[in-house]
Amino acid sequence: RFVKEEAERAVHEERTRIACEIHDGLVQTLVGVNFKMERCVELVSQDAIKCANLMREAKSQLKHGIQETRQVVFNLRPGQEEKLELFPALSNFLKSFEEQQRVNVEFEYHGDASSLDPKAKVFLFRIVQEALQNTSKHAKATEVAVHIEVSHDMLMASIRDNGTGFDVQAVTRDPDKWDHFGLRGMKERAKLLGGDARLQSAKGQGTKVTVRIPLGRKDMKRNGKKG
Repeated sequence: RFVKEEAERAVHEERTRIACEIHDGLVQTLVGVNFKMERCVELVSQDAIKCANLMREAKSQLKHGIQETRQVVFNLRPGQEEKLELFPALSNFLKSFEEQQRVNVEFEYHGDASSLDPKAKVFLFRIVQEALQNTSKHAKATEVAVHIEVSHDMLMASIRDNGTGFDVQAVTRDPDKWDHFGLRGMKERAKLLGGDARLQSAKGQGTKVTVRIPLGRKDMKRNGKKG
């Protein structure tokens, strides 16, 4: 029952995050394009030059909106869960994030992720997404470092940024902020895998998310067979 409730809560958190992504990104882009098009209708016979400039701006916004749509779709389903290649999927996501948010991203990984449980791959992917979402929306970071290591008995990940940071204790005591920053979702996903997610942050000193997920016997046997 506990696992079922935690899973349902994780699904709710995911839906909320996706809704916010669409509202804060794509919807606002389309509203801006609509405003420019309406203005063009008014100017088309009065000021052709200004109308052309607005059309160019609208075209640029639409291009950005298409990129946002593709990213939302990718975030919804990064790949078939059973076939998801964790490191290539993360690499593609981080490259896209770097281009769209203009943040320098360093990605380093070690070990063999091919034998990980599909749920572990997807959950870790989502945790990285959530951490990067916070980096772009709240932290105002210019640099992010993502490090993942898979050993025979442990999956470890860290996401560190040089952003504004925050008071972890204060946010922990405020349920609204705890949910708003997506911190609950990260910790719950790690917990459902038998692991934990820890947060280190201070105002002006950036933020670091550390995830540790123990690998079960099934994974250990697979890694052993692969040598």
